[in-house]
Parts: sequence; structure tokens; C-alpha cells
Amino acid sequence: MAGGCPLELQEACALRRPCNWDNISCVAELLPTRVCPTRAPPSLRSSAVGRLLTDRFAAFLLASAAACLLLSPLIVMAWRRATRHWDAARPPRKRPPLPPLCAPLAVACAASLAAFSSLAPHDVWGGCEERGVCVYHSMFCEYTRHAAAVRHPANFWSNLVYLGHALFLCLQAAADLRARTARSFALLDGIFGAVSLSHSLASFAWHGSNCTEVHFVDVALMDCVICFFPLRFGAMALASLLRRADRDVSAAAAAAYCAVCAALVRKALRLAPLYHFAFPTGRARSDLTIEEVAAIVALPALYPLPSWFAVGARRRWGSVGAMYLATFALPLGFAAQLSERWAVDLFCEPGSLWLQPTAALHVATGVTIAAAYVHVRSIQDD
Repeated sequence: MAGGCPLELQEACALRRPCNWDNISCVAELLPTRVCPTRAPPSLRSSAVGRLLTDRFAAFLLASAAACLLLSPLIVMAWRRATRHWDAARPPRKRPPLPPLCAPLAVACAASLAAFSSLAPHDVWGGCEERGVCVYHSMFCEYTRHAAAVRHPANFWSNLVYLGHALFLCLQAAADLRARTARSFALLDGIFGAVSLSHSLASFAWHGSNCTEVHFVDVALMDCVICFFPLRFGAMALASLLRRADRDVSAAAAAAYCAVCAALVRKALRLAPLYHFAFPTGRARSDLTIEEVAAIVALPALYPLPSWFAVGARRRWGSVGAMYLATFALPLGFAAQLSERWAVDLFCEPGSLWLQPTAALHVATGVTIAAAYVHVRSIQDD
């Protein structure tokens, strides 16, 4: 404690710049002692949901929700085992080829980011990086490197997975445009590529700078990325149920995706002023209930449902390896993210480059996106 305010441990102990949570700002106070408090071992009781675990029912509800994260992979494995004959009747489509420029462009982008990280001055962000430190640390564990342009390297560099897939989609869209292809969902995939590229850049900026001005952009585009696959698989399932070809619903699906993204961006713009000062974290929300926590924890178990509808409607498994990879990677990434400060606040190693929950989420969901795209292409008509 300093000045009677709770301290963010890394800011207070490592850098002597504690966060004043009462004012949601950073103040230049020094600790009265050089002895820093030690972090307690991870436990649910000391986490953000500890105050909600009031009885056995609450503990059972939370444990059941966590078990649901394993439910999706088990269901898919059992279902696939019972319907292996679908593979012989309708084999998967070939994987989309890698555009020739994709690998060189990805390497060039990574090299440019490395040059920026090494050569840019620490104040390259224009001052907004200092104003957003406390807001960032209310949400994320990784400590801030105040003397570097990239202030949170683990959370920053893990976005390379998003960037690689976004470049693939954009180059594929360019190739489709040059060839004037009639492939189903080509327009929708191209829009998703542009959204994914924008999201990866916004996430690089947010985690590199902790400037709250780009936070709402990152949140809005992240929600757009999340909405893509339910809409893509859902449109294909609908086409099968209506006995129509995929190209008959492609344009409508692209228009619907644009409308959804526009609504999400509008919502984020409305909330943007709040993001400059705070974020509704698990510890900050006094109205949080154990039922809501359980629903949030179990939500990823429901995310694959549209893909299951599409597979069942077409009786085609497509690329089984890609489907399994997407089904397993998403719960792992989400479980890691739930331990982050904004959520349950269960685990935190501020100085580690390898044990950051948000970095684990970036990698796992990036793998999920790539695998899910391979899978969705392997079961469409063309």
C-alpha cells in the first residue's frame, strides 16, 4: 500500500511507479519500503470469483461449466467415430493453396515489426502510452517495459499468428479478384481477410502501446472476427437445409457479415469513452453472479455448434485434422484467457515471456481461426 491505495505489484515494486486505483491513474509515488509483497499461489478463493463461492452449489456450477470446455472435443470424437462412412461418400475438398507471396510478405512484416521494436524510441506513441498503464494492468498480467517501444512483448508478438492468417486471406482475395472467380463465399472471405488484418494491426498497437485510444478498435474488430465462423458455417447449413447451392446464399452472407460488423463497431464507439478510464473486470463488477461466471466459462463449448450443423446437414466431415485442431485449440486458449486479470484473475507471472494468459489466447485462437478456415473450405460445394 502507498498513499492508502492498492498497488499494481509490478509498477510499484519493479519500477517504483504504483497505480492509484481510486483515481485510475498512475502516480509517481515511491514505496515506503524496498520489501515488496509476494504473490499468493493461484487459488479460486483468492481469485475474482472467490467471493462468489459461497456454497457447494456454486462450486459445483463453476466446476460443471469448466468441464463443459472438454465436452465439445469429446462429442465430436464420438460423433465422428459413429459416422466414418461419410468420408467415403463425400471426401473433403482440397486445402486452399498458399498464395506465392504469402510467406515472403509475412517474413517482411515480421522483420518490419522487429525493426520497429528495436529502433523506435520508447515515446513513439506520443504520450498516450503513459496514460493507459493502469487501465491495461487492470486487465492484463504482463508488466510494462516503459523504456521500450513495444511495452508488452509477449502479448505483442503473439499477434503474429493473426497477421499470418490475415495476409493469407487478403492475398487469396486478391487472387480471386484477378481471376474473377465464381467460388462460393469468395466475397465474404475477402471481407473477413480485411477485418482480420485490421484486427491484427489494432491488437499489435494496443498491446504494444497500451494506448486506450486503440482499445475500442481492438475490441470491436475482435468481436467481428469471433462472429465470422458461426455466420460462415451457419450460411452453409442453411443452404443445405434449403437444398440450394452455396453460391445462392454467398452474397446474403457477405451482406449480413457487414451489417453485424457495423453494429459491433457502433457499439464499441459508444463504449469507447469508458475504456479510457476502466474496464468491467471480474474484480470491478459488484453485480457479478456465479451463474453469469458459469455461462461465460462454458460459452466456448457452444461456439462449434454452427460447424456441427453444417457437417450434419451435408453429411461431410471435410478435413478431420483441421476440425479436431480447431475444436481442441479454442477451449485451451479460452481457459488460459480466463485466468487473466480481466476475468478470474487466477494466474499471473508479470515478467514471463512464455506464461502470459493473453499471449496463449492469441496463439490458440490464431490456430483455431486457421484450422476452422481450412475445415470450412473442405466442406463447401466448390
